[in-house]
Amino acid sequence: MCTDGQCAPPPPRCGDDACNGDEDCSTCPADCGNCCGDGACDAANENCATCPADCDCAGDDRCDAQAQMCEACAPQCAGRECGADGCGGVCGDCPEGVDCANGLCAACVPQCDGRVCGDDGCDGVCGDCAGGQICGRDGQCADPPAACGDDTCDAGEDCANCPADCGLCCGNGACDNGVGENCATCPADCGCAEGQLCNPERRACVGACVPQCDGRDCDDDGCGGVCGLCAGDQECVEGVCRDVCVPDCEGRMCGGDGCDGRCGECDGGALCDDGVCVQPCVPDCAGKMCGDDGCDDSCGACAGGQFCSPDGQCVAECVPDCEGRACGDNSCGDVCGMCPAGAMCTADGRCADPGALCNCVGDAVCLDGFCRAPDELCGDDNPIGLCITGQDCLAGVCTNRGNACSPQNPTGVCPLGEVCRDGACAAFDGEALCDDANACTADRFDAAANRCENTRWTPRAATATAAR
Repeated sequence: MCTDGQCAPPPPRCGDDACNGDEDCSTCPADCGNCCGDGACDAANENCATCPADCDCAGDDRCDAQAQMCEACAPQCAGRECGADGCGGVCGDCPEGVDCANGLCAACVPQCDGRVCGDDGCDGVCGDCAGGQICGRDGQCADPPAACGDDTCDAGEDCANCPADCGLCCGNGACDNGVGENCATCPADCGCAEGQLCNPERRACVGACVPQCDGRDCDDDGCGGVCGLCAGDQECVEGVCRDVCVPDCEGRMCGGDGCDGRCGECDGGALCDDGVCVQPCVPDCAGKMCGDDGCDDSCGACAGGQFCSPDGQCVAECVPDCEGRACGDNSCGDVCGMCPAGAMCTADGRCADPGALCNCVGDAVCLDGFCRAPDELCGDDNPIGLCITGQDCLAGVCTNRGNACSPQNPTGVCPLGEVCRDGACAAFDGEALCDDANACTADRFDAAANRCENTRWTPRAATATAAR
């Protein structure tokens, strides 16, 4: 195309298989591909919730689906001594051979270091004493006190080696691990402190698990429970209750489904237009320098002093030629002026009395050089009647059509006896144009009626013609 006198390729258009100019994946997926999945997170149109493939959160950060943004991950380890912390790490490790259950090391670990007998703290014993010996609170075997049984808790006697004299250990207000007391076997003496719970499997007090439900309506509370339940018509998404979204793809073959999903994708370079795949408009600028490209865009602009012709060519600006003319064509698709009522415009641009151009008889009226009966003329009683050249009968009124023959209007109106050819008025042979190959008819073109008239010869007319 020609722009400012220089040849240049036409401007880029969506659908030309080239991603260029102002096009991108959001304005022209046909050329530039879909945005989601291209490896680049477009912050203006994508986020971790709508396109995790491009906008995945960094490190241990998590995506807040409701806020549609990444937020720093806070480890959830309150009341937990093992297991996942919710951020890719762990809250701690259990001893070898001990499993983690609900954030706690479940198995009880026997406490027998330095002990040869007595309770191991896990419903077992560290060993048995032989030969009538008894196990002392220190986990060592020894002979029973000699005075045990005299109803007096003497020196050397205690609840472990002489419960008969000193009473049972559990309930004496002292938590004695040496005799197997713990929060599980003797809560009266070994109760847990505030904020702790007794793990009966471990026989030990552990920190109480604190449910993590701030900002959460539902889902796991981090302590083996839930933060809440959603209503029957809702679903839990990242701890937030949402109305269940029902995808709507009825009558749609592409585009969004209303639920962060898609009804489908278009193939073959087609574009999605309101749920329907359509082929992109292909600009047609072949042989054109300017004007409409058929796709609501332009094939180019003309330089100053030029204008675009109907066939898409830049031509010199037309200068109206009305010198010495009061009416008729101005050579630029318009007229030099209008004649007053009752007058007509002659070929040389003068307003003249129609009667001066014809020799009509009776009530006939001269119209464009021909005598016409009054009922043929445009008027209230004949809304499609005849008018002078350059006017049309509209609702019974002759109206200037402003469509004179010119390069800008190559099918325009010409003076009587001429036709518009290649944007210019030219004389034509009416008899040759309307020849019906019948020697018995007179052939002529009625310019006012824009039709051929083939009138049959009368004998008198034939005789007169032969005499001539």
